[in-house]
Amino acid sequence: MSSLRRKLLLNISLAALCFVMPFAINNFIQTRCLLGIRSLAMVVFLPLDIWSMGRGRYYPLIAFLVLVSEIFIFLCLAISKQDVIGFLWFYPAILALYFLLPKRQLWIVNAFLSIIALSKVWDTFARSVAIRAIVTLITVSILSAIFISAIAFSPICSSAPQRDLEIEVMDESDTMLVVPAFAGGLKLTVQSLFAWLQL
Repeated sequence: MSSLRRKLLLNISLAALCFVMPFAINNFIQTRCLLGIRSLAMVVFLPLDIWSMGRGRYYPLIAFLVLVSEIFIFLCLAISKQDVIGFLWFYPAILALYFLLPKRQLWIVNAFLSIIALSKVWDTFARSVAIRAIVTLITVSILSAIFISAIAFSPICSSAPQRDLEIEVMDESDTMLVVPAFAGGLKLTVQSLFAWLQL
């Protein structure tokens, strides 16, 4: 497992701890115990995932199944219990999945997530709100793919000094990212986006 993947998991885990944990505690206070348990499970799973990587006992398929099922269950419960407020959790979930999952798994999860969102939103919200929610979710997903593509296939300015660059490329089994320390010169081309999508 690459060090970049560990760093990504650590950062997402810290973000979940800071931003999801207070809401998990609030769910228990508001007697939404099932929602609290599911949100707490996500917060606890990510550090356990990092710990298992560090000990050399990382099982990607199990981690994928546990993480994705917890996210799906949490999102469905959030919409059921909190309507529009619960739907807002879809946005950080989509962004996190783009950084956590390999490309092929991401497309499968993205399709299921969109179907779940579509069915739950269509049944729960007023039509005008449902249409806006679905369009914004698809937009966030597309923009996330474009941003990942921009990072992964960005041509670095040829005028940039070599010492300013620190590039780590993850292997095919990991999330497809290239992380430049030098942020200048990011240019998204249609060709790079199509190459990332493998169209």
